[in-house]
Amino acid sequence: MKRIFTTFMLFTVMSITLSAQVNHIVISAIYGGGGNAGAKFKYDFIELFNPTSGDITLTNWAVQYGSATGTAKWASKKAITATIPAGHYFLIQLATGNATIGGDIPTPDSIGNINMSASNGKVALTSDTVSLNGANVSGGSLVDLVGFGTGNGFETKAAPAGSATKCIIRINGGCTDTDDNSKDFILDSTTYVPRNSSSPANNCTLLPVILSSFTASLVNNQVALKWATTTEINFNYFEIERSLDKINFCSIATIPASKIISGSTYKFLDEASIGTVYYRLKMVDNQGAIKYSAITSVNKLIGTITAYPNPVVNSLNVNHPKAIGTTTIKILSIEGKIMATKQIEIGATQTTLDVNKLKNGHYILSFEDGVSSNTIHIIK
Repeated sequence: MKRIFTTFMLFTVMSITLSAQVNHIVISAIYGGGGNAGAKFKYDFIELFNPTSGDITLTNWAVQYGSATGTAKWASKKAITATIPAGHYFLIQLATGNATIGGDIPTPDSIGNINMSASNGKVALTSDTVSLNGANVSGGSLVDLVGFGTGNGFETKAAPAGSATKCIIRINGGCTDTDDNSKDFILDSTTYVPRNSSSPANNCTLLPVILSSFTASLVNNQVALKWATTTEINFNYFEIERSLDKINFCSIATIPASKIISGSTYKFLDEASIGTVYYRLKMVDNQGAIKYSAITSVNKLIGTITAYPNPVVNSLNVNHPKAIGTTTIKILSIEGKIMATKQIEIGATQTTLDVNKLKNGHYILSFEDGVSSNTIHIIK
């Protein structure tokens, strides 16, 4: 927003002139539908982000919430004392309607009890804990202000209204602040996950690479990743990262840059686990600067399993999708009791089970790979 600390005046002017980088902590996401009917997450939360190139310490700062139509003293606030490193996030967990409704959020960095509206209101970050007063506040201790929906306090124009299923998030991972909430915020996509201090850093300085596309699709039961660049200058490599929960990512491959200044196209095939799999690109330049792509995903549906002979006497042959990781076949009684278990060898597409010791009767055969499962009915 607008607040500039006197001791950093020279640094601020130079930053704006040279790189237009935001020079203060910003509010990067707001969610007020925690625990509501149909909630995406169990708790309300406010996410902060440090888009600058240096660590910033918050001593007795506060996030404050005001109702959409409020014109007097803002009723709710949460004090914060913390240091947010450059390019890092800070997650503040707030109230819930019903903590059994909605998904979990990552471990919060701070916990408060502000109860926000899912759709309309205003949120501010202040450099002290004095309650704000009025509708469209400005100046003083105000560091950042976001009005959403019909909120009567905002920067230039309010951000879109949120909902129980949609968060309000700042574009470009939090790096953009034009002092216009309607331009700086959007409703989240299905892949957004709240970010905390343990989330990967987001470097707001420009990398010498421009990514024009990044997609994932199924090709012959493999995940085909494709991406393209339009500019590559002093750029080093891509690291492909994969996740099964959109939170914990691991590196699966490193792809050297093409070194073509005008850009290039890249491809990679991944034999991922069955189920929904998430991917992102970690982009690293020659100086070690890092930036992440948006997350893309693909749903590698479990294939149909077959078993023969069925009815079976002694040996049962099971055809199943290719085992990638820890994969098991279980035989259960109709009541759900596990009667036999066999771990499948990695790479196998057919497994033989000895069912000689099973009593005659009806059973359920379950194929499980840790992400999803499929079952069929068998008879002994």
